[in-house]
Amino acid sequence: YFSLNDKITTFSGGGYTFSQANSYQGPIDLSSAGGTTLGTQEFSMMYSIRKITLPAGIANIPEATFRYCYALKEIVIPNNTPPSLVLTNTFQDLPSDYVIKVPSGSVATYKAATNWDSIASHIVAI
Repeated sequence: YFSLNDKITTFSGGGYTFSQANSYQGPIDLSSAGGTTLGTQEFSMMYSIRKITLPAGIANIPEATFRYCYALKEIVIPNNTPPSLVLTNTFQDLPSDYVIKVPSGSVATYKAATNWDSIASHIVAI
């Protein structure tokens, strides 16, 4: 078990890891954590979370990853290459003004990538 106040240095992405930590406002910073995969609904039902920074080596974002994160306004993805993205419920229920921050030199690449193109208006530079 871990405390959300602890620095997370490894991350296996088995799914539902942070799910249902309803009142935790964050932030969650996994930028220096190991791991390349997120599990289904990894952060779902974190109703109060405001900011999540994904691991630097993340390779995929599966379905429903951020579902029901009603207060999530900022997702930071430090990768230059867009991770593969499954759009099924992935960003469902986020505020309409949420942003996905990516490296400045990669904004156009993200906006043109498969499935990322449908949420291009939310992609901005870090």
